[in-house]
This record gives sequence, C-alpha cells and structure tokens, in this order.
Amino acid sequence: MGKNMVLITYDQYPNGNAGAVRQHVFAKAYMELGYTVTVIGMGISTQFAFSEFEGVKYISLRHEKTDALHKIQNKLLYKKKLKKILKSVCADAVMVIDIPLCAMQMVKKYTKKKNIPLIHDSVEWYSKEEFALRGFDHNYLHKDALNRRVINQDFRVIAISSYLQKHFEKKGIMTRRIPFVFDVANIAYEKELDKEKIVIVYAGSMGKKDYFAQIIDGLSLLLPEELSKFEFRILGITREGFINLQGDCHKKLEYIGNALQFLGRVPRETVIEHLKEASFTILLRPDNLRYAKAGFPTKVSESLTYGTPVITNLTSDLHLYLKDGVNSLIAESLSAESVAKTLRRALALDGKTRQEMCYAARETAEKELDYRQFQAALEELAVP
Repeated sequence: MGKNMVLITYDQYPNGNAGAVRQHVFAKAYMELGYTVTVIGMGISTQFAFSEFEGVKYISLRHEKTDALHKIQNKLLYKKKLKKILKSVCADAVMVIDIPLCAMQMVKKYTKKKNIPLIHDSVEWYSKEEFALRGFDHNYLHKDALNRRVINQDFRVIAISSYLQKHFEKKGIMTRRIPFVFDVANIAYEKELDKEKIVIVYAGSMGKKDYFAQIIDGLSLLLPEELSKFEFRILGITREGFINLQGDCHKKLEYIGNALQFLGRVPRETVIEHLKEASFTILLRPDNLRYAKAGFPTKVSESLTYGTPVITNLTSDLHLYLKDGVNSLIAESLSAESVAKTLRRALALDGKTRQEMCYAARETAEKELDYRQFQAALEELAVP
C-alpha cells in the first residue's frame, strides 16, 4: 500500500502564482515515487471538498464568498480548518511551504506526535529594502521569524538556493538544494525567432524584486538605429502603471519609442507564447540584497525551459546554470552603461548564433532544471 504525502501551502494551488507551479511539480514527483499526494491550499474555493488537478487530489481552505468578512474568516479560522483536514488524510509525510506561524507550530506538533517526516520548502528570505515599513513590515517579520526561529531540527528542508541551504545546514537541519524546476521533458521545444528584430520579453511584477528602471536607462543610451532593431515586450504592467511606479521617465520613454511595448496583464498561456517567440528574456536584480541571494528566479528557469536565453546579472545560484555567450548574456553590473553594452552584444549576434543559444538554453533546462534530476533528494527527505 502506497504512502500518503500531504502538501500544505498558503498559495493559490493549483492555478495560482509561481509557488503553486513549484508545488505541483513536487506533487507530480512524489506521485511518480509511489506516493498518494494531497494538497491543502488556498486557491479558488472548492467549497471545502476535495477536487482533482492532473491526478493530484487537493482542497482549498478559502471560503467561496469574497467579501471582507469572509476574507477575515479565512485567516482567523485557517488553523482550525487545516487541523481538521490534516487529521482526516492519514499523512505518512508532510511538506509545508509558508503558512501562518500559529498553523506552522500546529503542524510541527502534529508530525512530531505521529513521528512522521516534516519537510519545509524554503524559497525566499526578504530584505528590509523591499518594504515601505522596512523591518517593521508584517511579511518581513513573518519570514524572518520563520527562517531564524521556527524552522528547527524538527524539520527537513528543501532550499531553493545555496544561501538558504548553508543557513539551515548551520542549524544542523537536513537540507537538500532544489532550484526552481519544471516538468521540462513534457514541455515541447517550439522556437520561432523573428528574423528582422531582436524580441526581448519581460514578464512579471516589476518594482517588487526586479529592477526595470536600469533597463530603461540602458535603452536610452542606445542610438535610434540600434533601438529600431529591438522589440521589448513588457508583460504584467501598462505604460501608465509603469510611469506611476517609476516616476518621471517620460523623456526616456519618448526617446525609446516603439521599441518598448507595454502589454499589461495577460494570461499565463499568453506569456508562454511570447516566451516561445523571444530571442531573449531580461531580468536584473541587485546582487547585494538578501532576497536576491536567497531566492532563485522563476523567470530564469521558465525562460530556459522554453529555449530562451536570458539577459541578466548574476545573483543567487545563476552562475551554476548560466554561461555567458552560450545560454545567456551576462551584464557586468546594473549600471546603464553595462546594460547598454550587453544589449549591443545581443545586436551583434547573427541569426545562427542566436538560434544556437536557444538550443543551449533548452539543453540546460533539460539536463539541470527538470524535476526528475531531484527525485532522489525528494525521496530521501520523505523517508522516516
């Protein structure tokens, strides 16, 4: 008889953010290892009944009503509802991602009493600089308490980066590093490069983690004839939203002109279609802030999976996967001059070289960012 793995997340599983994508990949990995997997999430309401997504049984603890009262109830009653469901599923191992600390303590006591493995998937550690309230922000304090105090030797840890791996191993916790991985083998490689323009795609919520003002600054240093050869597609924000976020940038945007296209929020399926058409994606993050050291950019793994090289600077563990001129173009710094220099390098590439870089990007994903490469580590973490 197979074992039961219960995965507990506050993300909107199964059709939510990047976290939900990662959790579904882990669910598939454990099913292939012979486990029956149940996900307890906070996605669209299932009316507190079990549903199924691609063979994974799941339930949402979110109320179907979305008014303010029920949103408050979602938080106040979360621990109670979780405890009830957890007791009903007969877990042989539990993976918990990021849930309220009171609920995390309850899960810790539950697994300790049952003497079953408790695995924590650690994917980030915020920096004060990300928040208006700095070190007094609730989300910052929650994550800091989780990483420093709550996660102890009662847990086993999946660390998304070497930075987090070293942190937890210093505490004597069994830890395995697993970057952001995909089911690469089951994602078709379909690449159609524009022969006339270099298409560069950015998709995400800029302003929170990603530095986009530096990209605008770099673009503004290019000559008009150079800009005419680029097509930057910005997914996730409108032009007006970008101006509100970045402040006085009208002159630079006017100079860059039609090379920059703001396409607003689009469905994930549309993002993927743009990735397939892109010559490159672009991502810049500060290498000196903790959040960039501790995390691992989902955008990079996804870009490589769809055969799209990345224009980026090196943060986190990207140096383990990205090779300049092979599957990426590495900016030396976040300065406008460095960004412009890297964009000019992209311009200098002929069509054959760009196509070869796409093949290399996909090959990297197949060999190093497919979840099957990490199934042994996942199995090891779940063994009593």
